Formats: sequence, structure tokens, C-alpha cells
Amino acid sequence: MCGGFVSQLILERLRRKLIAFDRARGGGLWSYPSSVLNGPFVVVTNQHAGSDGDIFPAAVQAEGLAPVIGERSWGGVVGIRGDKRLVDGGVLTQPEFAFWFMGKGWGIENHGVDPDIVVVNPPQDVARGLDAQLDRAIEECLKLREEGEWLQPEFEEQPQKTRDAFKERETE
Repeated sequence: MCGGFVSQLILERLRRKLIAFDRARGGGLWSYPSSVLNGPFVVVTNQHAGSDGDIFPAAVQAEGLAPVIGERSWGGVVGIRGDKRLVDGGVLTQPEFAFWFMGKGWGIENHGVDPDIVVVNPPQDVARGLDAQLDRAIEECLKLREEGEWLQPEFEEQPQKTRDAFKERETE
């Protein structure tokens, strides 16, 4: 993940809490709110992640949402503005937007985000198609799934919706 503002959109989805279910007569089941993650997750980062790729894992850690796995991100969160057009069609940019985190201060710039679980992907393994970070991420998710809870509805018997049932309720 690199650049932009996408981390805010993803973070908001991951922060959602499941509070209800919507069940259709034919048996379909949906979560409320929709698009809520019902279970554990992890975040994978590495030395190539910068900008939003630095901000996102730091935000996940700040919220205590999930463990961050991999290598320290590269620490490039000062945003640029590219509003100086040149006659040859190029653009000049200048650093302008510094990033400050509650509890971390300015510390992400020029340092990056330290993962909770350090896992290195040596280049020779990557060249062979191996991904130790992904393997560890899967392992951690499975472990968290065993330890955690999946919210499953335990529906009681549905109330009767007949006229007689409504009449009975009116007399109660």
C-alpha cells in the first residue's frame, strides 16, 4: 500500500463491529452493518511500504485491531504537493504534509512502523516464490481464529405473525 488516502477507508471497514443479523424468509443471512469483518485478521507490511503503507499499520496498532507482521516499513509519510508546473510539462513537488500520531508523535517519519511480529523475506526465497510473511500471517490468523470468537446468531424461535398471534399480544 503506498500513497493516497485509502488507509482511512480500509481502517473504517475493519473497525466496524457486528451488532445484528438480517435473516430472509428463504434462509439468507446478512450482517449488520454490512461488510463487517466477523473474525480475526492480521496486517502484513515490509520495507517497501511507505506513505499510507506506513500510516495504515500504525493506525491498526494504535487501535489495537490486529497484529502487524513483516518488516519495518520505510518511513516516508511526509506528503508532497505537486502544484508547480514547468514549461516542459514537468511538475515540481515540495514536501508539505507532516504526519503526527497520538502516542507516537512524529516518530514514523524516517523510521517507519515496527511490526509486532518480525518476519523477513530473504530475496532468494522471494525469487523461489516463497513468502514467509504470508505464511506467518496465515498461521497467526488461524491461531487467532482458534482463540477468538466468531459471532454466530443463536436465533430463538421466530415470533408468529398471524392475526391470531397479534390478537394474543394485544390482550397481554
